[in-house]
Amino acid sequence: MQGLLILSTTHLREYALTYLPARSRLQDGFLEDVEDLQDSKGNLGREEKLRVVKRMWRNWGKILGWDTIAAEGRRLAV
Repeated sequence: MQGLLILSTTHLREYALTYLPARSRLQDGFLEDVEDLQDSKGNLGREEKLRVVKRMWRNWGKILGWDTIAAEGRRLAV
């Protein structure tokens, strides 16, 4: 499961660097959340990482159109 999370965070980081406005509050905040999810120090357990994902959904879901994608049942292409 950890490998899938690493792959997903890599895709999220690439998405942010490619598609979000460079050095914007949006890009910086999104990348901070991705860093929290990556948790390179190993401080976060499963529950904490789930909270980060929920926070990302709450903070960025509407701005990035995730809510529309989820409502339409489409996959997010990252």
